[in-house]
Amino acid sequence: MKKSKLDKLNGNLIKSFFKRAEHYADIGEHDKSIDDLTKIIELNPQHTDAYLSRGIVYLKIAIINRSHTKINNLNSNKAMEDFTKVIHLDPVNKEAYYYRGRVYGQHKYDPAKAVEDFTKAFELTSDERRKVLILLYRAKEYDRVPRRTWNNLWSPRELDIKAIDDYTKIIELDPEYANDGNGINVIHRPQFDYKPTGYIYEKYHSMGYIYELRAELYYKIGEYSSAIDDYTRYLSFHPVYEDFFSDNHFAYINRGKSFQFTGEYRKAVRDYTKIIATLDPKISDFLAGQKVDLYLFDPVDIYIYRGNAYKQLGQFKNAIHDYTTFIELFIKNNIEETFFLSDIEAKDCYYNRGLTYSELHQHEKAIDDYTKTIELDSEYTLAYYNRGIAYEKIGEYQKAINEYTKTIKLDSEYVEAYNTRSRTYRIIGDIEKAINDLSQVMILDPEDDESAKIRRDLVNQAIEQKLDFIQKKRFKRTNKDYTS
Repeated sequence: MKKSKLDKLNGNLIKSFFKRAEHYADIGEHDKSIDDLTKIIELNPQHTDAYLSRGIVYLKIAIINRSHTKINNLNSNKAMEDFTKVIHLDPVNKEAYYYRGRVYGQHKYDPAKAVEDFTKAFELTSDERRKVLILLYRAKEYDRVPRRTWNNLWSPRELDIKAIDDYTKIIELDPEYANDGNGINVIHRPQFDYKPTGYIYEKYHSMGYIYELRAELYYKIGEYSSAIDDYTRYLSFHPVYEDFFSDNHFAYINRGKSFQFTGEYRKAVRDYTKIIATLDPKISDFLAGQKVDLYLFDPVDIYIYRGNAYKQLGQFKNAIHDYTTFIELFIKNNIEETFFLSDIEAKDCYYNRGLTYSELHQHEKAIDDYTKTIELDSEYTLAYYNRGIAYEKIGEYQKAINEYTKTIKLDSEYVEAYNTRSRTYRIIGDIEKAINDLSQVMILDPEDDESAKIRRDLVNQAIEQKLDFIQKKRFKRTNKDYTS
């Protein structure tokens, strides 16, 4: 009888401690909440809810102190211990698997173990909206870097496809959330759970967010048509572009790139122009010497993208305008060191502007740009090759041959360099060297029937020239003998 009264007393104490712990957690008094939950565990070491709730509070402290490594590690370790204890006491406790998965993923950076726990939580959960949240976290772990923790179980592409599958399941399970972000508020205990705040919270709730996440993965694995569909769905909710900090900034850029990859260059130009329309006035001010916020120049490579799209459309003057804008920024930056623009972007920009000048038959300007490219990268094979073509166009055949030779030194298997040098040798009448280059083409590309035919014709021509030379020499000798 006394034992029954003691159990009842303990039960009442536990309820009181739990209620007070909930209140402390709700008002941010985390240490006091943990103290009360610890008292519950002392009264009942098998109390799974107390371990689970204390683990959630530890996790919340770890998240709040993410920038303080020591505090973060201490509390995430304690959270891990509590969630693991719950699983030991109750192997089918779906919430313990879910929260431990979050610790593995967000604090221990072990995506493989996080996915294992999220998968278990998903299997144990019947609530569809709760499943949506679990799938969202699991998808992010599939896409998490570094991926070395996967121990080569799956390739990066396979992991991306798994993440895509999870986002697709979210859309199927809860189309409302996929469109407007509702559903993520369904949590185990509001007073103990962690809710994202500020920008991250808004991002998770932004309309069409799941489509944007899936679009990014489609883009990464090269499924550009699918990426376009999902970016378009996302942008239907966020059509207005304001600046680099707009949520839709990368959606417009990546949809534009996807349009380029699928050959829809006009649509690519349209997307890039949305961004450039906000940049042009500020860049004009900067180039004129006015002070401009530096962050505005993070997306200036957009001029290269649009220039490339214009070039594909045959709008060469527009392409040159965009390339030139980027190059002017690069040159000014080199003088003033105002912001970061990489040599990689600049050399490609010079190279592409050179190609565009060649399309306009402005070969001297093309040569200048190829030369700038080579100054930035002395092993830029295609710059040497195309500079050779430009020299050939203006009749500088020996310089052209020199450029093709440099190209071959950098890439001894570049078939077109041999083919083009052979053509130039033919122009200057060096048939033997032309044949030698075509022989190398036959080794590298035995199925090049056109080059094989040219080589046969050259060999026949060489034979005829040799026979003609011999006949003339004999005739000359015979005539000499006759006259003597």
